[in-house]
Formats: sequence, structure tokens, C-alpha cells
Amino acid sequence: MKEYVKIIKALELQHNNPQTKKGIDKTMADSDNGKIRSISEHVACMILAMLTANRPYEPIKQHLSQLENIFMNYDADKLMNADPEQLIKSVKRIRCGNMRIKFQMYALKHNISYLRQMQQEHGSIDAYYHSMTKYDLVKTLDNNLKEMSATLISEYLPSVGIDLPKPDRHIQRILGSERLGFSSRKMASIQECYEVIHDFAVATSEHERYIDVILWSYCAEGEKNICCASPRCEKCVISEYCNYKGKSEK
Repeated sequence: MKEYVKIIKALELQHNNPQTKKGIDKTMADSDNGKIRSISEHVACMILAMLTANRPYEPIKQHLSQLENIFMNYDADKLMNADPEQLIKSVKRIRCGNMRIKFQMYALKHNISYLRQMQQEHGSIDAYYHSMTKYDLVKTLDNNLKEMSATLISEYLPSVGIDLPKPDRHIQRILGSERLGFSSRKMASIQECYEVIHDFAVATSEHERYIDVILWSYCAEGEKNICCASPRCEKCVISEYCNYKGKSEK
């Protein structure tokens, strides 16, 4: 039996940021209480999720105010008429771009149009999102939003109150067969990540997004960076639960 609670409690001591939990709890509570977010709020969360594609989050976090200016306060009307090339140049200038930035900026008009359509048809984007299971929602958005993979969608949705983990390479690795062993694969599948983190959340009575952040921060560059591609096992506080420990001692 996996020690869900013990693993998370050990990692929480490393994370040591109670504001993380407070912020996630509030976002989810607002959603549970029926908060309706503006299209600009959705556009902001979607764009910031896009920018995290295959790159560290920390530089993006450090430039949030500049990004807000670049994207014109995430005004949907203004962004529909914005020059994608200018957006690309501005984002690159502050080193917040990624390998897909050109395609992402050209996809904005399509994605904003889709969000507008959902708002018009359902009264609000939030009402539409809550009309289906969160897993069906990921699939639906994956089919309708451009340059938004399931992983990036799972970065976007928690920001608007949908409780999901982001199954990126860090999460897939730490849950995989060579680390915590929740999968028979070296890199757990996206579906396995959803299922395992759901089990963590049930066992700990925490939100899935919080579990995800605790695990992710233990792995990611710019955070604890311990259970990374080349793990620093000598600093690990959960090595007793990990399959990599024996290899590191050889």
C-alpha cells in the first residue's frame, strides 16, 4: 500500500509555502460557490498556461506585470486585433517565449473566438466548463483549442477553478516506475497521473492541484529540483518510498 499521506507530509515540509495551499483552496472554493469569471480572466490564464510549454515557470512568474502590459490587460477585443508578430517579439524580448511561441500567438484569435462562442451559448465560460466532467472537459478543449495540449489545458483549468493536476514531464517522471512506482512505465501516462493524484487527494483530503504543486516543486528547476532528471538522492526526504534509491547507491 502506498503511503500517500506520509509522502505528501514529507514534501510539504520541503515546500514550506502555506500561501500555495491558501491560494488553491480559495480558487476552488470560489468556483464551488459559483463564481463567474470574465473572458479576460480566462484569456489571461490560458495565455500564461501556453507560455509554460516546455520551459521553467520561474522566469514567467518574474515577468507577470510585463506580460500583462504586452497582452493589453488580456482584453479579448484588443487581442483579437493584435499583431501576432508584435506579440512574439515582445514576449521574446523579456525571455518568456518557448519553441511554440509563434504558433501560440497566431492561435490566440481562434482560441479567444472559441471562448466567446462558449460564453454566448452557455451564459458564461464557467457554466460551460462545469457542464461536464473535468476529464471530458480536457478532451473537449484539446479538440477545440489550438496550441493547447492536455498538459497545458491542465495548467489553465486549475487557474479558473477546475481541480486538476498538470501531468508534465516532472509529474510523469516522479510517479513512474523508476521513482515512486505508481506506474509500470518509466514515465507515467497522462491518464495515470490524473488517477494517481486523485488517489493522493482522496487520501490526504487536499485538492488535486495542491498535490500536483507539491510533487512538481520537488522536481522542477527553479524550485527544489531534487527529483529531477538526474536526481539528488542524497537530499531526498522520500527515498524510502522510491525505486531509484538502490541505483543511486551502486
